[in-house]
Amino acid sequence: MKKLMPLLVAFLVALTLPISCNSATTPSEAGFLLNVTAGPGGTVQSEVNGTYSPREQIEITAYPDHGFSFYRWVVYSADSSGPWLFKNQNPARFAIQWNLDIVATFKETSELFFLSIVDGPHGGIPAGGASIYSGNYLAGEVIAGLIVRPNPGWSFERWVIFSRDFEIMGTIEHGVDTFVMPSYDVILVAEYKEAS
Repeated sequence: MKKLMPLLVAFLVALTLPISCNSATTPSEAGFLLNVTAGPGGTVQSEVNGTYSPREQIEITAYPDHGFSFYRWVVYSADSSGPWLFKNQNPARFAIQWNLDIVATFKETSELFFLSIVDGPHGGIPAGGASIYSGNYLAGEVIAGLIVRPNPGWSFERWVIFSRDFEIMGTIEHGVDTFVMPSYDVILVAEYKEAS
């Protein structure tokens, strides 16, 4: 019995030790934790902070102070070393799948320029692309992944760049999926042509 006592004690101690798991991707008894904050230049809805069920959808809104504009949401997960998602929409919807810290960022209004993405009548911008890419950007910021899906019988020709006054400022030809934001508000319109 004396020889079994150390084994019994070791067994009981092992039962009381916490089981190691990734708390960022494993919900607590109540669910995943959400913490939403605002950077300098605005505020956010504080009542959204709390615990959510896995995959629960939440909409959050940022409110810029006078002289500032909403820039983007920066999303951090507890198991990532840096931000892993940026969203330009405000308000924005998020599916809670991890413990998340979401920060609303703002810029002085004079630093930001608005990009609006408009699809032409003979195609589609996949997965909500128009709303994902439309938003405020810094001059010189690169917007990548401008992808369209033409309807059957049509092919994508180019993006046409319009000023806010609908003056044509240039084009982005077929095969180029990036755009460098100029220092003025712009509208990008997808143009299609009939396939030959």
